[in-house]
Amino acid sequence: MIDRITHKHVRAACDAYNKARKLQSGDCGFLQWADIRGDGTSRARLYAFTGRGGVCNSDMQRRTMRQTIAAINLAIAAYRLPSGARGQAAQGAGVGG
Repeated sequence: MIDRITHKHVRAACDAYNKARKLQSGDCGFLQWADIRGDGTSRARLYAFTGRGGVCNSDMQRRTMRQTIAAINLAIAAYRLPSGARGQAAQGAGVGG
């Protein structure tokens, strides 16, 4: 277990999620951990691309970065399951099946 979770750990989890799902920036479902103002004044949050240029807060965002990483990892594991079991596991992660 990692002692101190930082933004780089959440970014790495996002990269692993996007790679597992073969998503690139702009694809619906692509995850991005970002400070959307880019000036350091807003808190970094987990965003998901909704398609057609839209962005929303991801439902995998949790109270802590550690919990957010766990939700992303659960979603990755659920994606790798056979399709019948995928929906149930994804619901537990708070994502669509």
